[in-house]
Amino acid sequence: MGTRSYIAKDIGSGKYLVIFCQLESHLETTGKLLTEYYNTPEKVDALLSLGDIYFLGEKIEPNPALPHDWYSKDYQKDATLAYGRDCGEYDWPAEEMTLEDMEDNDAGVEFIYIFTAGQEWKYCCPVAPDVRWRNVRNELAAETEISNQNSEEQDCKESCDSVLFM
Repeated sequence: MGTRSYIAKDIGSGKYLVIFCQLESHLETTGKLLTEYYNTPEKVDALLSLGDIYFLGEKIEPNPALPHDWYSKDYQKDATLAYGRDCGEYDWPAEEMTLEDMEDNDAGVEFIYIFTAGQEWKYCCPVAPDVRWRNVRNELAAETEISNQNSEEQDCKESCDSVLFM
């Protein structure tokens, strides 16, 4: 079982066009890919036109000269893998939902990503005790800052330890 998410676009009047993503939906994976590669309405529309997906890749379209087949496990890791297009399964198109529909889901969704009317990605974790919407880009930047601080602290600890044992 993977980390599941909804990927959505605000279409106004409290409605969202939504697809389901079955795998690798953490902020550091799906959130990062959405902000880096799916950051315009046209790219988001192209992604949503695929319908439900197994996982998100850097590219929407696979290289046609290379295999891209889920069942033979011969797929391109940098290309989005869609149920209908790449897996020979029923094509699950994007569907219109409300926030309440997405938050009160029974699909085991752990993350919800929304491309807003202001053309930025927001997310929440409906299974977390503190369900609040956050800006994906800001959260990724904050995580990078924390990671850099932890790395600097580790570097200092290593260099300080070596001084202590001389």
